[in-house]
Amino acid sequence: MKRAAPDGYTLLFTSVAFAVNPSLYENAGYEIKDFAPVILGPTTPNIITVNPAVAGENLQELIALARKEKLSYASSGIGTTTHLSMERIKTIAKVDITHVPYQPAQAVGAAVAGHTQMSSTSMPPAVPHVKAGRVRALAVTSAQRSPALPDVPTVNEQGFSGFDDLTWIGVFAPRRHAAGSGEPPQQRAHPRARLTRRARAPRAERPRVARQHAGRVRGLPARGGNAEMGAGRERLGRQSRMKPPRNEVKPTLSRRPGRQSSQAARGRGRAHALEKGGN
Repeated sequence: MKRAAPDGYTLLFTSVAFAVNPSLYENAGYEIKDFAPVILGPTTPNIITVNPAVAGENLQELIALARKEKLSYASSGIGTTTHLSMERIKTIAKVDITHVPYQPAQAVGAAVAGHTQMSSTSMPPAVPHVKAGRVRALAVTSAQRSPALPDVPTVNEQGFSGFDDLTWIGVFAPRRHAAGSGEPPQQRAHPRARLTRRARAPRAERPRVARQHAGRVRGLPARGGNAEMGAGRERLGRQSRMKPPRNEVKPTLSRRPGRQSSQAARGRGRAHALEKGGN
């Protein structure tokens, strides 16, 4: 993608993992500077939920429980913001909770089924389970509460500070393309303008992901998007370099992203072993 022809139409639609991977992998295959942001699309907080059987009504009670009992949490995968946000909480609280990586849509199901006591996921797959009472929401990781679950407090309201961890979708262009090299001037602003109109469309006309539980939908110009994505990248990069507790399941990261399915399976097996009292 970074070598794509500057034709004015070649764009990269990607997730927050795009900003995180260069901090996690020795060779992610690209650098952030290879691309320029075009627009920041839907963003959503991450949410921490627990199985209803867990005796904890808020984060502080959950942390106190984790100091007395062996707990595990499911995330949407190694190196995701859902993983890094929870690791940050663990580091600050000096508590050990075993990380079990799942495929994104399956993570909250692990808490529903009781395979793990808790989950850290993005909001869209979790909200229906919260509203149905299959899991209990303890916190969202954004700076403000989410309109989708306005009664759920933020992490910052519960003894922590500096949390504004989001999952987002963004659109990027190769840097030389964004600079206008070789493309007609009238084509430079077209992708951003068209995407901004779509993002600001009436609610019924937006894509479903933007209507369901997304915290914000915006049409940011490249400069604004670059600042926000850059701030998030620095914060998540610091989290990714935090040293995890000794007893955490620590699958080895591959040298390139996208090769984690076997690691996730081993993590799930570890969770089941913990439930049965295994080592």
